[in-house]
Amino acid sequence: MPTLASQPQTIGKVLDDAFKFYVKNLVSILPLSILTVVTPVAAIISFVGVESYFSLSSGQIDPATIDFTNLGSGGLIATLLFVFFYAAMFYKMTAAAQDHPMGIGASLGLGVKATIPLLITYILFVVAVTLGMILLVIPGIIVMVSLILFLPAYTMDNAGIIGSLKKSHNLVWGNWWRTLLILSVPVIILSVIVAGVIMVVGIVFGISAVEGEGDLLQLQIMMEVAQQIVNIFIYPLFPALMIILYNDLKLRKEGADLDAKISGTASI
Repeated sequence: MPTLASQPQTIGKVLDDAFKFYVKNLVSILPLSILTVVTPVAAIISFVGVESYFSLSSGQIDPATIDFTNLGSGGLIATLLFVFFYAAMFYKMTAAAQDHPMGIGASLGLGVKATIPLLITYILFVVAVTLGMILLVIPGIIVMVSLILFLPAYTMDNAGIIGSLKKSHNLVWGNWWRTLLILSVPVIILSVIVAGVIMVVGIVFGISAVEGEGDLLQLQIMMEVAQQIVNIFIYPLFPALMIILYNDLKLRKEGADLDAKISGTASI
């Protein structure tokens, strides 16, 4: 049975198809998800050290003690690694959705080629959203949602740097509220899950620290580890959702264009 629908689906069906697609491909995509989560963290730790990293992640560090050269270098490498592996994950899931299974090696090869272009695209995305936020918060949110599907536009349609942003905007515009709703549902659910896991870990190890069986650094480490483990399972969900949503919006756009052509022909 094809993963991608051949006609527009309801909001519930889009979410259901995305979750089924995620579950179906979770095992095969986990190695890339692990690399996406672990390698950026390892890169930053290699530059700033374990204690500084966890102090930074918890916001409990004196800015005067930060080596910004090491932090900047680690952050740059971490960003490149994240984009590389996340792009590879997106390519692998795109291939699965199109019923052309792709090995990890092939997806890594495509990820390498796409790293710099996607990083540039992401920077343009952030700049556009930031400008919208500076004007007013609402324009920033509108821009963010309308451009957010640049990744599937890049991996599924080879739309390029500017083209992927334009493609996302063209598909989302006219379906903006629908897109926002579909993307919001898993974000809200996952936020609750992540908060719950971190809270449980914080309570358990916080009690140990109070009783003298642990320290603050140990608590920070355990909370960070718990969050990153959850991230390993969360990260593949968003490519799955975006791929299914992108396909649905394409079908809607093509249908609208066809209706417009038919109406135009009929009026001649």
